[in-house]
This record gives sequence, structure tokens and C-alpha cells, in this order.
Amino acid sequence: MGRTTLMLDEEAVVAARELARREHLSLGEAVSRLVLRGARIDAEERLPGVSEFAQLGRRPGRVVTSDDVHAVLEDEGE
Repeated sequence: MGRTTLMLDEEAVVAARELARREHLSLGEAVSRLVLRGARIDAEERLPGVSEFAQLGRRPGRVVTSDDVHAVLEDEGE
């Protein structure tokens, strides 16, 4: 286990101390858990999710982008 110095936001320190107190951990163990939890959440967000909508196969033609959708919404005044 490596030893390092971190500069954390005060809110992060409070959260880590609270976790350490609640779970009877050292501050370092609490920070490690929070960092790993954040990394895991970030990785899960990057995975393709299962959609409740029917998935269509790829069709030839123009690809509709989010910019196209925003343009239509602006034209319709939304």
C-alpha cells in the first residue's frame, strides 16, 4: 500500500471522515473506498445500458445526431 499526500476539498474530507467514523475505518481506508466507488460508478456509466426501447438494426442513410435533435427542438420553439 502506497503512501501519498492528497489535497482534498473540505467537503471530500468531511465525507471521508464520516465514512471512516461510521464504518470504523482509518481515514486512508475511507478515502480508498470512496475513490474506488467513484471509479466503479464512472466505469458503469460508460458501459452501454439496456434500453427499455426497441433497438433497430443499423440502416443505410443519414445518421441523426443530438445536434440534429436540438435543431428540430429549437425550430419548434421548445
